[in-house]
Amino acid sequence: MNTQRTQFALGFVLSVALALTLSAPVAAQNAVVRITGFDATQFPTVRAFVSVTDANGRALQALPRDAFQLTEDGRAATVLAINASQDPIHVGLVLDHSGSMDAQAKLNDAQIAASAFADEMRPQDEAFVTMFDDRTDHLQDFTSDQAALKNAIRRIAVRGGTAFYDAVYDAAQKFENRKEQRKNALIVLTDGRDNREEGGGFFGLFTGAGSKRTLDQAIAKAKELKVAVYTVGLGNDVDQPRLQKIATETGGKFYYAPRGEQLKELYRLIAEQLQKEYALDFTSPRALADGTQRQVTLTVALPNGAKQTADGLYVAGYLFNRIRANWVIGALLALVLLMLGILPTLGRAVAHALTPRPTPVLPSQLHATPATPAAAPRCPHCDQPVRVNAKFCGACGKALAAVSASVCPQCGAAVRQGAKFCGACRYALR
Repeated sequence: MNTQRTQFALGFVLSVALALTLSAPVAAQNAVVRITGFDATQFPTVRAFVSVTDANGRALQALPRDAFQLTEDGRAATVLAINASQDPIHVGLVLDHSGSMDAQAKLNDAQIAASAFADEMRPQDEAFVTMFDDRTDHLQDFTSDQAALKNAIRRIAVRGGTAFYDAVYDAAQKFENRKEQRKNALIVLTDGRDNREEGGGFFGLFTGAGSKRTLDQAIAKAKELKVAVYTVGLGNDVDQPRLQKIATETGGKFYYAPRGEQLKELYRLIAEQLQKEYALDFTSPRALADGTQRQVTLTVALPNGAKQTADGLYVAGYLFNRIRANWVIGALLALVLLMLGILPTLGRAVAHALTPRPTPVLPSQLHATPATPAAAPRCPHCDQPVRVNAKFCGACGKALAAVSASVCPQCGAAVRQGAKFCGACRYALR
């Protein structure tokens, strides 16, 4: 009996040990490393912003510098420093308040969660509040005032249908003049699917209370304005594939909450992910600021010994970034280019204006007393007058060398050699 108990206990211990051994790689695989942006304004020193989270989405902090290895276009780059990023975050809190959010106090739970996010904001962070049903309403513009944000959140009431794609599109447009900012994000919560996907109307031409824009248009707008969209699906009726698609393609993340009481912790988790990043300074192995796109690959050694990699792109050379950021530089460059295009034409116009022109002969002058004509050409053999450009002398019949006139015999004006008519009086020279 004791032997059987011993064998059972030993088997149990071995099973637990095996389970722990197998679970370690799975946890490592679930860890996520992301490059969220670059700052190349001090090129060839470049700063990469890196997010490292564990399998539960918690930020992994205090990793040593030697845990990070970085290559640029396949060449090793020197990591100069690793610091905690203190960059501000700019977030849109976008809440579904359609009629279905009235069930099970879902809207109340969503308001509590959004208010918890506001409580997590640092002084340098900004957020705005937007609600949506079959239309989008902006309740509070960008602000660091936590009380103002929470007051706007409390004003949200239940009504209408669900136009989720329009909400994402319209909320992303709030970042239209903030493209140069880092850490632009939307946290969009919904408990259902866009009514656009439910069809209806005459041959699908009318979609009721759904979005006017498509899923792909919403994604394209967020990507254009560099806005990461974090989607939160609440309850059993959410359209998980489409919420996942929006989050994945914009650089955000999709979270599913079966119950409303889980939202508060989810919003705090997203705040932590946005705020707690590494700022990794490195020197480019190719120091020429040639405006080319550089491929960066980062490998991070995790505390359990596993390694995760992430890729990112930045542009080496920031002239055009400065032009976008400083309209004075852009205006001066445009003026220089304009002058380079205009000066040759302007120079030709001035030269043409300064060139003296011959005085035109009026028709009345054609019948005036002509000037004393120049002496007509004469035959070198018999000294008789001959016609201009005549080949034979009319008097002696001998061949003549080419004879040309330099003045018009009619008006005495200078004529070009070989001309058929006088340019002044139109006298036929041949």
